[in-house]
Amino acid sequence: MARLIQGNDDEWVLRDEWGIEDIRNCIETEGIDDAEDFSDNDCLNVMRVAETAFDANIGLNWDSISSAVEFYLDHKRTSTPMFYRGQPIKVTA
Repeated sequence: MARLIQGNDDEWVLRDEWGIEDIRNCIETEGIDDAEDFSDNDCLNVMRVAETAFDANIGLNWDSISSAVEFYLDHKRTSTPMFYRGQPIKVTA
């Protein structure tokens, strides 16, 4: 849900927040079987993938979150290393 927020410097920003529960809802809604037992850390890693792939022309939406889940699952299945802001993130099957 988007929210209009006044920052510390009195500047207004429109913020669209997505959280772990949103990731879980996407997994459930899309019926992504391999992701049913995702931990909070798995969901956080999906949010990292979504942040890295963020395109302001598209924004964050159910499709981009679903794609991030699938991308993360592919790496988890194949034990392919993943990085976030130059640092490796733990992806275990």
